[in-house]
Amino acid sequence: MSKSYPREQIASELSELRQIRSRIADLQQIGWSLMSQTKATDTPASDDLVKDLTTAIGLIDRMDKVACARAQQLYGMPTPKTNDNSKVEAA
Repeated sequence: MSKSYPREQIASELSELRQIRSRIADLQQIGWSLMSQTKATDTPASDDLVKDLTTAIGLIDRMDKVACARAQQLYGMPTPKTNDNSKVEAA
């Protein structure tokens, strides 16, 4: 038997995920901005920084995909349709 989740709990988690994804987008913009500034200096130290920034941006992208996948899971979770727990519907 699958467990159902209250709509309020799902809505709360989705709201948190939206906020997280917004922060992730901000981090991505900062990372790309830093990378373009670093590439402009063209020094050996900047090459290492560009590699580190590329890694960081890759991890940020991965976190965005994880948050998106979790949101998709939440949208499909069964929720109680009525007070009768035998009836459920998708969020």
